[in-house]
Amino acid sequence: ITVDGYSGAAGRSDAESISLGQRRADRIRDYMIRYGMPEDRIVAIGHTGVAREAPRDGEQFVDLTIQLCNARP
Repeated sequence: ITVDGYSGAAGRSDAESISLGQRRADRIRDYMIRYGMPEDRIVAIGHTGVAREAPRDGEQFVDLTIQLCNARP
C-alpha cells in the first residue's frame, strides 16, 4: 500500500511542500499501523502540489479522502 501525501497548491517552496506532504502521509501510515496494518506493507511518500488526476500506464490507485472518527464510547 502506498500512501501519497500532498501539500496542496499553496505558495511554498518545493522543500517545504515535500516535507508537508510527507508529514501528512506519515500520519496516515502511522494510524494504519496502530490499528493493525502490517508496517512492512505500507510506504508513505510526500509530494508537492495536488494529487495527479490519472494513473500512469499499468498503475491503479484509489484517490480518496478519509475521515477518521473515534467510534469508541
